[in-house]
Amino acid sequence: MTIRRILTTQLPNDDYTDVDKERVVVGLFIIGRIEPAENDNDRIYAVEKDDYLLSFTFEEAKRFKYWDIASTSTNPDNLWGSGLYRNLDDDMAIEFLKKAIDIKKDVAEKEKARKFLHHYCEINGLTVEAV
Repeated sequence: MTIRRILTTQLPNDDYTDVDKERVVVGLFIIGRIEPAENDNDRIYAVEKDDYLLSFTFEEAKRFKYWDIASTSTNPDNLWGSGLYRNLDDDMAIEFLKKAIDIKKDVAEKEKARKFLHHYCEINGLTVEAV
């Protein structure tokens, strides 16, 4: 199992009672190492390799809604995890990576996202064709 992270944020809106519905994805990456800390929220997560780090512009993030993918998880009762972190199964990770490929318009960024998906599948024993 690969340790992966999705970075999200909430877009401001006029309905502050349900602001989380506007949660968007601003980054995806694979963790290379974790530096421990006394408090779990203070741990440092180092990116495995820049090739497996995707960030999204504000315009891209507005089209990359977290709940569009997370709400269709195979395990909807386990979406949040604990503290600041959300659980992420392989199916969800693959869907986020496929959406990243779709969101990216720049040819080089789109190819980087495609390579990320292939790498993710390879290190997790999944076949890209099955994705």
